[in-house]
Amino acid sequence: EDFVPEAKASFDLLLAIIKKLKSDFPRTHIAMLTALDQANCRKSTTCSSKVTLPDQRTVPMGIEQELLNFSALCKEAAISCIQAPAPDSSVTGDEPLQYADDAHFSVHGHQWLGHLLANGLETIVREEGLAGGKRF
Repeated sequence: EDFVPEAKASFDLLLAIIKKLKSDFPRTHIAMLTALDQANCRKSTTCSSKVTLPDQRTVPMGIEQELLNFSALCKEAAISCIQAPAPDSSVTGDEPLQYADDAHFSVHGHQWLGHLLANGLETIVREEGLAGGKRF
């Protein structure tokens, strides 16, 4: 895939870390959650954009591309992935998910994140048969 060089290096490092953790803790199920950038996209231009690389290639950036990249990483690392979609007005309503002056989640944002995590973990446990004797 086309990546900004720094992003490619970061993803490669994350993949190596995940593989090391899986090797060191083979009985532990690893899952990754993405949500911060999705929550942030409502108030910025990061939802969808393109960037021109030094070699003049244009590559997509933003939430849609990030979700694709993390899905590919989770598949390559053979881990579960819980990914929030970019929230629309039905999720955010009049209450922002993050405080205006920094990237910390608001009370509403923590509730959104909690529901996302609980639903994602429930799906993983049900679909991957992790109930019973397996550790999660």
